[in-house]
Amino acid sequence: MHGQGKQCNGGFSDSCTDIHLVSGMSTLEASCADEDYSYQSSRLSLNERIGNINGMLVCASDQGQFSLTCTDVSLLGTSQLSAQCLDTSSIYQSTSLDLNSCVQNSNGNLNWACLT
Repeated sequence: MHGQGKQCNGGFSDSCTDIHLVSGMSTLEASCADEDYSYQSSRLSLNERIGNINGMLVCASDQGQFSLTCTDVSLLGTSQLSAQCLDTSSIYQSTSLDLNSCVQNSNGNLNWACLT
């Protein structure tokens, strides 16, 4: 299953390296290129905009706090957030979300893309 929500291409993984999760697996950390192609360390709290809707990870401006109802959170490859999330029947569902759809590199800083 893939997360729903507004789709666009933030494409952060194209210009960032050493991409991993920290702080209880809810913060994305990476080294991202700025305008001068110097790499800056950057963090982004995924709980700000990643939510769980009926067992599915979603990226949306009005959602968040996925870590409260999801477990076994991991990063597959450089951009695929994977987890087991509770649905409305309190059953864990396997779900994943490509973070490239909503995270961008903004001059060396991880930031939300297409979310207002």
